[in-house]
Amino acid sequence: MTPESLLASTQRWISALPVDVQPAAILNTLPHIANELAEHWESAQALRSYVNELLIDERGKRALPIRISRELYALRAYHASLHHERDNGGKSEIAVGRA
Repeated sequence: MTPESLLASTQRWISALPVDVQPAAILNTLPHIANELAEHWESAQALRSYVNELLIDERGKRALPIRISRELYALRAYHASLHHERDNGGKSEIAVGRA
């Protein structure tokens, strides 16, 4: 079995991200996760669910490496800022403007 490589759509997604939130560790070690993140990026709910699934392992398996977790948190926060959401530990809410 050969390791999964980055899809062209994932490479485009990465190049559109600011450098400080590009997930280098995920790209280099877990390209299948990068592909999924790119696929879910346009849907706030889908992305939130997928990232939470990765960060909160309810099956008791070993946690992700710290660097991977940090990149996921950074991506989640950046995504929330694009959609004017508050990032409350995975329970994002749409921010309402106040007069």
